[in-house]
Amino acid sequence: MRDTESFSRRTKEELCGNIPRSACCRRAELYGLLLFRQPQQDNTAVGALGEKLEREFSRKSDDGIERIADMLQCENCRRSFLRGVFLACGNVSDPVSAYQADIPMPDGESAADVEALLCEEGLPPRRTVRREIPVLYYKGNEQVSDLLVALGAQNAAFALMNETIRKELRNRANRERNCDAANIHKAVNAANEQIRQIAFLRQCGRFSAMPDELQQTAELREAHPEATLLMLAQLHNPPITKSGVVHRLQKIGRLAKEAQEQTEV
Repeated sequence: MRDTESFSRRTKEELCGNIPRSACCRRAELYGLLLFRQPQQDNTAVGALGEKLEREFSRKSDDGIERIADMLQCENCRRSFLRGVFLACGNVSDPVSAYQADIPMPDGESAADVEALLCEEGLPPRRTVRREIPVLYYKGNEQVSDLLVALGAQNAAFALMNETIRKELRNRANRERNCDAANIHKAVNAANEQIRQIAFLRQCGRFSAMPDELQQTAELREAHPEATLLMLAQLHNPPITKSGVVHRLQKIGRLAKEAQEQTEV
């Protein structure tokens, strides 16, 4: 059984290994972490990253900084802040089961602020409320992949893309198998109907009145009920084309239908 939390955990571990070089971006990421910090993260890679950044900036939650805008000093700070937010409270589903990333928010005001920043980054999320908790979320392989790449989790994005390709290949193979099975079923039903028509022509004495080429095709169909049209064509002496077999069987079908209609009158 797969660990359903492993993909999200690996994604965050990857993000924790991509610390921004710029001090202002590291500070913005720390701020995002501290604003939405979860107690259960203390013994995780996310908790270790938070402690490392706190030691660097001697940053405490009561140091007087109140507005997110105060932390965005360069063009990359916004994305760093959002990475901190995702590390603190976001999660992403294992792509084997679903394509979805969630960012639960503590309140509506925070949700609106983070949503605005995501939109400015060209990553507009969907928004909902679950158990009275505002949630920003992404659904679908492209949307989730775009979010992961933007945050810096390229490996996770590649894993998601690979899983998407694997599913597409598997679905295509299933469709081809289903199509083959349907074609076989259709061919078997057609062959059974042709044999029934031939048997009826024999029963009503009209088989011997058919042209020799139709009798030859009819006898081959009776002798080889499982044969495909191409196989039947090759069994003829001399061989004929597949379309020739189709034409002859259609003639036999029309003769059987005419004979049945005359019998019913």
